[in-house]
Amino acid sequence: MLYGDITWTPFDTLQIGGRDYGAQALWVLGGLTLANGLSLAVFYKELKLSTFDTGLAAALGFTLVLLHYALMATVAVTTVGALSAVGAILVVALLIVPPATASLLTRRLPALIALSLVIGIAGALAGFFLAVLWDISISGMIAALLGAPQQGLVTHRATPKSAAASVRGGDARRPPGDPRGHGQRSRGKRAAAPGKELNWQPQAARRTIEQAKDDGLVAQRGDNLHLTTEGRTLADQVAEQ
Repeated sequence: MLYGDITWTPFDTLQIGGRDYGAQALWVLGGLTLANGLSLAVFYKELKLSTFDTGLAAALGFTLVLLHYALMATVAVTTVGALSAVGAILVVALLIVPPATASLLTRRLPALIALSLVIGIAGALAGFFLAVLWDISISGMIAALLGAPQQGLVTHRATPKSAAASVRGGDARRPPGDPRGHGQRSRGKRAAAPGKELNWQPQAARRTIEQAKDDGLVAQRGDNLHLTTEGRTLADQVAEQ
């Protein structure tokens, strides 16, 4: 139940009329994948609306309870179908970690779904081959690769967001020997500098700066960024912690 029996799934074959059709888990999980894909394609708009705007969905006459339980039934059937092959640990990891990671990279639902699939597949393949190489639990390795505190995919993808939080707190702007950042107040910081100093990707740096502007923590004057009064106050509070 915990780790499944993925190593031995090729030996549990589907037999019909004395003919061997290959691994039973492949047929079961392949059928579930097809069923999930078809249900998502057919009811995509309904599921999207009922998930993100229940008020509008109800006003348009959708039966929210029916949609909710249909989605939960799909999740339950998929979970039960996967348990025998991969076990509870990996089922939970693959249900949660890929979409959670993808949500850090995009807010568009189609892109989030596509990224979730890519992350899940990449984690499964990498975990499988590493487990075979090191002769350890395959399911345990896949789950660890996805969710490890330091090296997991979700932690790696969360790094830009964590860095963004540090900038909003003001600590990313403090020069050595000036914990409160006062030395930078007069001349500001060039808009591109935080990304270069923290070794961020340009897209992550731009997203962080725009978020800080939206929060009213920094203001841009020409090419320079300056902490606002609210930003300086928050930076002082962070420095004192």
